[in-house]
Amino acid sequence: MHRTRRGTRHRNGRSGMKLKAFLRGLFRLRSHVAAFHRHAKALKTNSPSRKELRSIVRAHFADPAHSSEGKRTSEVARVSVGGEQCYLRIYRGRSLAMAARNMWISRVLSASGIHAPVTRQACIAWTKRGFCLALLETEVKGEPADTPLPAAFAPDMGRAISAFHSVGPDELKRAGRIHLRMGVPAYRAMLGRGLRKAGLLSPERNAVAREALRWLEDRDFVGDVALSHGDLHLRNILRVGEDGIGLLDLDGACIRPLRHDLALAESILLEDSPDAVKAFEDSYFQAHPEQAAGWKRHRTRWLALYNLFMGIKFLEYPTRSGLRNREGLPERKRRQRAEKYLRRMERYLTEAR
Repeated sequence: MHRTRRGTRHRNGRSGMKLKAFLRGLFRLRSHVAAFHRHAKALKTNSPSRKELRSIVRAHFADPAHSSEGKRTSEVARVSVGGEQCYLRIYRGRSLAMAARNMWISRVLSASGIHAPVTRQACIAWTKRGFCLALLETEVKGEPADTPLPAAFAPDMGRAISAFHSVGPDELKRAGRIHLRMGVPAYRAMLGRGLRKAGLLSPERNAVAREALRWLEDRDFVGDVALSHGDLHLRNILRVGEDGIGLLDLDGACIRPLRHDLALAESILLEDSPDAVKAFEDSYFQAHPEQAAGWKRHRTRWLALYNLFMGIKFLEYPTRSGLRNREGLPERKRRQRAEKYLRRMERYLTEAR
């Protein structure tokens, strides 16, 4: 009899946990729907109308090349509206938060004078592939940044990252529960996966990963958190004119330690060019002078930590997520890229010592 009661309590406990998880998911969905409608409502007077945008979406999916694609989270196409080239960005129905983030961030960046797509209209549409969300954005005219940015573009990169980091807590609160948060636990989880998976790192690099876990326990090392792009790499950057940059793919905006962005910009986007790094820091710290001393203290360790993350990411990529509807990178190329990041990490650690 006692066993029966105990088993019943266990089952009831599991049912209660499932109910709480369901209610949390329902509340999150309600928040995302409210945020999407709030940001879309501000576009009511824009051209084209929502009805016209729905017809553009249906025409897009009437093309067999698009209607036969798999169920990716989002996709982007170029369309002509009133003789003007625009981006048509389409999301699956469950990606409400991504669509809301895109509308919100595009408004924030345009107010800061940053070259980025601005949402003209948004709608909910029903297509051959089912329910979807569609955003129509202005096109950013520029050339793809296939190689690290020269020093001439570094000041604008500093201003772009500063625009994200300048978004205050009140504005974040007004935006609703649509942000991703990547705090210290996310960094620890990445390092933990690298340590657990056999053969990912050498014993020396495992020791660095364990040392990095100790760095993350230091609040002074982690520093302040701020809004960031979330997917800032060369394929999402355009060269605009002789010294400007444009940012694409704004729907992955997340809140994380702001030094992550500084390490990414200096190590990857500017590739440690002394002139470019100096121009970038001068531009960024002009808007955020309070961050200069902390960055100077922990710069080389953050550069090492970021490259360690990237090395682990490429080594574990196929088992972690993989690309939707596409083949992942061949193992040889993944290993080559991971080795590139890990060697760069070792160089930064040598500088720190």
